[in-house]
Amino acid sequence: MEVITMESAAFKKLTEQLTEIVQYVRLAKMAFQENLTGKGLKPMLTNDDAAKMLGVSKRTLQRMRSENRIDFIKIGNQCRYQVEAIERMVEERTIAKET
Repeated sequence: MEVITMESAAFKKLTEQLTEIVQYVRLAKMAFQENLTGKGLKPMLTNDDAAKMLGVSKRTLQRMRSENRIDFIKIGNQCRYQVEAIERMVEERTIAKET
């Protein structure tokens, strides 16, 4: 097995370049989201994001879609969810504790 070594200066330069790339991607993502918002559109959540937000598995999320318990938009073969719709659904299904 061959071990590749990199000089400290070259490694530092590579690390700096990677940091610049990460910053560029973050700025591009922010600009994209601002562009959507400026057009009255909201960013949409993926299945993974929606499942994490709700604290359920992707299979449970799929069951919720099948039972029409959650609003979603189908784009091609992918489902997307609006944050506001998920928040509204959670609020509507929240049971207040009786005192």
